[in-house]
Amino acid sequence: MNILLLTPPWSYFELRHPKLKRPSSLYVSADVSGQGALPPQGLLQLASVLREAGHEVSLLDGYFKDIALIKECAIVKRPRIIGISTITCLWKKTKALLRELRSSLPNSLLVIGGPHANFAKGNCLNESPELDAVVLGEGGRPLLELTKRVDYKLDINGIQGVISRGSSEEDSCACLRSIDNMDNIPLPAYDMADFGFYVPNLSFFDKMPFMHIFTSTGCAKRCGFCAIYDKNPIRMKSVSYLTKEIEYLIDSFGVRTINFYDDYNIFSHSPEQAYLLCEALRNLKKGIRWSAYMVNFDIERNLLTEMKRSGCFRLNCAVESGVQENRNRIRGEYFPLEKIRKKIREMRNVGISTVGRFQFGIPGETFREALQTIDFACSLPLDYAYFVKILLSPGSAMFNSYLEMGRINPDTETWSAYSDFFNPDGMTRRELALIIKRAYLKFYQRPSWWMKNIIAPRERCLYGGYLKRIKKAS
Repeated sequence: MNILLLTPPWSYFELRHPKLKRPSSLYVSADVSGQGALPPQGLLQLASVLREAGHEVSLLDGYFKDIALIKECAIVKRPRIIGISTITCLWKKTKALLRELRSSLPNSLLVIGGPHANFAKGNCLNESPELDAVVLGEGGRPLLELTKRVDYKLDINGIQGVISRGSSEEDSCACLRSIDNMDNIPLPAYDMADFGFYVPNLSFFDKMPFMHIFTSTGCAKRCGFCAIYDKNPIRMKSVSYLTKEIEYLIDSFGVRTINFYDDYNIFSHSPEQAYLLCEALRNLKKGIRWSAYMVNFDIERNLLTEMKRSGCFRLNCAVESGVQENRNRIRGEYFPLEKIRKKIREMRNVGISTVGRFQFGIPGETFREALQTIDFACSLPLDYAYFVKILLSPGSAMFNSYLEMGRINPDTETWSAYSDFFNPDGMTRRELALIIKRAYLKFYQRPSWWMKNIIAPRERCLYGGYLKRIKKAS
C-alpha cells in the first residue's frame, strides 16, 4: 500500500509571528539561526515500521514548505493513506492542508496523529470534515491495524487507538496498548532524512553531520508543563539496539555528532545500562561525539567520567528555577538546589560542558522570584544558559491551570513556545519579557563568562559555515 507521512507547513518565523506570512526572501539559514531544525524522528520511526510490514512509504517534512508544494507532492505520489503529524499551534494550517488534499485526492484516507491528536482527540473530526481518523498515542500499532483494514476493504471503526467517524472516543481510548519491547521495532528510516538540510541547536553542535536519537519512549516523570500521558509508561531501548542504531548512523551517513534527545533518557533512568552504553561507544572506536539532556542530578561521578571517555562533550541540565518551591512545582519532585549546584560542578570537573535550562512564568512565580532564578543561574559553573517562557504543552497540568484561570489566549495558532499565548499570574506579560531579556544580559555580559569561553568564536565560525551551506542549498 502506498502511504505518505508528512508534517504541515511551518517555519520558526511563522511560529513566532502566527498572523504573518513568511517572507519569500527568508532563507532556511536565517530561519533556524541558533534554534536549529531537526527531522521528524517520530515519522522516521513510523515509516520504518510500515516499510517492514511491506508498505511503500514516502515522507515529507513541511519545514520551510507551503501547502501548494505539499499538495503537489501528494498528487504525484497518489497515496492510499496520508498520515499527518501535527501540533496544536499548526492545527489551523493542518485543516487548510486537509481541505486541499481532500479536493485533489478524494480516495485517500486522511489521518492525523501527534501531540494535537492526543490533546483534542475526537474534536479534530468535528472541526475538520475532510478528516477520516485520529490516531492516538504511539501510532505504530493502531496505524498497522488501520492499513490492514483498508487493504482488505474492511470497516475502520473499532480499532484501539483510532477514533473514526463511526467509532466511540471512549472505546478507542480504552486499553490502548503501547509498544512493550522497543527492540522489536526496526531502526528509524534515517535514509528518508536529508542530512544536508537540517542543522542542530547550538547547544548540541560539535561536528557535522549530526543526528538526534531517542533512547526510550514514554516517560517516568510527571512534569507540570508536559503532556506525556499515563498510558505511555517509559520503555527503554537496549544497549545493543542503541549501539546498532549509532553504528548505522556513523557507517551509512557519516554522522559525527549525536544528541540523545529524550529528556528522561538512559543516563537518567538506568545508570547500569548507561555504563554499558558508554563502554559500547568506546569499543566502536568511531570517535563519535555526543550530548544529552540531564534531569537526574543524582548521577554518580564515576558514570560522568565514563560518559566523558565515551565522547560526551555537553549536558543540557534541566535546572528550571532558582527557587526551590517553583522547581518542585515544575518538575513534580523535590531535589535540593544545592545538590544541583554540586553536580554541575562535578560535570565541569570531569571535562563535560554544561548548559542550564531555565523557565519563567511558572504559575504563582513572582518577579522577585524570577530575579532569584537569574542570580542562581549566574552562580552556577555553567558554560551556557537558556532562559525561556515556560513551555506549556496543551493538556499539561500547568496549561490546564492557566486555562481554568482564563489566562490562555483562545487562538490556538498562538499556542507555541515562541509566542505570548498566556498571561502569567504572578507577574505581567511585560515583566515576563523583561525578565528573560535581563537574564540573558546578566548571564552573558559577565567578564568571568567571556574569560572562560574565549574559544567560543571558533564554535560560532564552524556553525556559521554550516549555515552558509544550508543557505546555498535553499
